Amino acid sequence: MMTRRFREIGGQRNASRIGSLVAIAGAVLVIWGMTLGSTAKGAAFSCEDRVLVNHNRALEAMPDNRLPGGAGLPFGPSNLELRPGPSIMVEGEPVIYTLGLRGQLEEDGRTARPAGLGWTITMRLDSVDRVGRPKGMSGRRRWIVRRLSDHERQFKLSTDEPGLYRVLVTIEKHGRTRARYRQFLQVLPRKEKLSIRIQGDSPYRLGTVVTARVENWGTVEADAPTGTGLSAERFENGSWKAVEASGSPSVMFEDPEFLPRGRASGCSYFPIPVNSVPGEFRFSTVVQSESGNPRRIFERFAVS
Repeated sequence: MMTRRFREIGGQRNASRIGSLVAIAGAVLVIWGMTLGSTAKGAAFSCEDRVLVNHNRALEAMPDNRLPGGAGLPFGPSNLELRPGPSIMVEGEPVIYTLGLRGQLEEDGRTARPAGLGWTITMRLDSVDRVGRPKGMSGRRRWIVRRLSDHERQFKLSTDEPGLYRVLVTIEKHGRTRARYRQFLQVLPRKEKLSIRIQGDSPYRLGTVVTARVENWGTVEADAPTGTGLSAERFENGSWKAVEASGSPSVMFEDPEFLPRGRASGCSYFPIPVNSVPGEFRFSTVVQSESGNPRRIFERFAVS
């Protein structure tokens, strides 16, 4: 009797466990289905909106920058200017400030009127939190600039790790601070991610127009070389063969199509020929990132 009772209790527990597993599996399938659904909806995009990632968002929460104005420095030669570098960069790229002289150059590239300065320029880089509060010094350099003979001179400070930073630039003369500037920066991890995105959901019907574009989801800039564009191909007899559009061809870049980080190209429109054979198609194009050789990327779609 006791053995039978334990068997009944064990069977009830197993049934309960199986029911729980089925419920969990069902929930997983629902979540998976929701994910697939959201992915399908993600194929919708606006050709007018070419922003994929707003890398400036983190900097918008920072205090205001204090940078030299475009009219020049408030002291020194009137044709002298200090130009800050970009606020967003990729790891390994230096923070750059450029001291330059406006005016005519000699044949050897030197300025016609060298500037005697006698300045001490200091650059300090601090890591900061998300509201701009310093967490610790990441780097510091100091230069003595007695005379500026070349048209310009650059001052660089390396950035080794991704994150948020503040750079302080101080100009001193005879031990007295003449100017102090501040700039908040974001250093991004180096990532290359170029892809083709197609509007809507596959499969597409014969005669419809398929919209697609090239998207740069990476952090390095890229471009599509001159004379390239989205090409359509169909898989036939074990190989890919070009498909001619029934209307106007896809976008052809007369000049290199520049693809900034977090941005998309203009849209291409491909009318599927009504006399084409349904099957597997793909778009392809040649792209080149700033740190690599040209390469071809692909995106498949079906035609029914």
